[in-house]
Amino acid sequence: MSRKIILVLTTVLFSVVIINSLSIKKNITQNNNIVGVQETYGAMFNALIETDKNNLKIIQDVSKSTLQVIKNITKLSEATKSMWFTIRKMMQYDLKLKASIFELDKYIQLLHKKPSYQYMKKRTVFISGEKVKIVKLELQRGDKYFPIITKWVATGVVADKTKTHLIILTNKHVVGGKVKPNIHIYVQTDMGDKRFLTKVVKIHPKEDLAIIKIPLNSRIRKEKVEGLDYPIITESVYMVSNAMARRFVYGQGYFSGMDAKCDLYQLPCMPGSSGAGIFNKWGKLVGVTSYLSGAPVGKSIAWDVTHTCAVKSVYIHQFLRDVR
Repeated sequence: MSRKIILVLTTVLFSVVIINSLSIKKNITQNNNIVGVQETYGAMFNALIETDKNNLKIIQDVSKSTLQVIKNITKLSEATKSMWFTIRKMMQYDLKLKASIFELDKYIQLLHKKPSYQYMKKRTVFISGEKVKIVKLELQRGDKYFPIITKWVATGVVADKTKTHLIILTNKHVVGGKVKPNIHIYVQTDMGDKRFLTKVVKIHPKEDLAIIKIPLNSRIRKEKVEGLDYPIITESVYMVSNAMARRFVYGQGYFSGMDAKCDLYQLPCMPGSSGAGIFNKWGKLVGVTSYLSGAPVGKSIAWDVTHTCAVKSVYIHQFLRDVR
């Protein structure tokens, strides 16, 4: 009986030992697992701390860089502001320089200003005149009459243009001194292929001035002068005339002065130039060519070939004002 009890007790004790051993082993395993988890989480936590430290360091570095960029931008802004003020000053100086250059250019243009050849030609006409004289010859078989025709050429300047007529200013001696039935004055086309009979409107009683007119037509397209003016001594003057029957010859010279009878211009004057308009640099009419002056020297005449006598501008103003 005792043996059975001892065997049962031994078996129970052995079972308890085994169960305790298994429990202890299970606890050890659990403890080991806990320690492993703790170590894992600890490592992760340490890694997170290191990451945060690195991120913080990066943020600090970025912040320092940002502050440096802001400082640089501030400096750049100051430099830009200073540069802008400098540019503005340069622009102001540039504007002043441009204004000075513009004024200088205007002054240079003013010094060299003159009416164009086309402008003067557009206001100049070619005039031709004819005077018919009947000569009587007494012959044995009876009297015979022969016409003698005298021809000349001259120049005129368009003083006005109406809706129906061109009003042309020329010299009194160009139209024959007075209106005569045997004198015919024509205005020719620029090419000379056709001519138109004019009508003498007015002749100055004393000065070498006359007004003729022709109806407007498509063959003679001319324009009137752009105003009248008075000449100034030493100023440049310009002219287009039909000197020596050469059509629209250009001339340039100076206003030299005046004498008791006329204004004196240092301009070429030849037969055919009579009645030509003299223009200043503004394109305004200041004179009308009249004749080449001369003075008797012994039995001959000394011609002043360097100067042209022109009708005084004051008489031109008065004459055209009376006609209008």
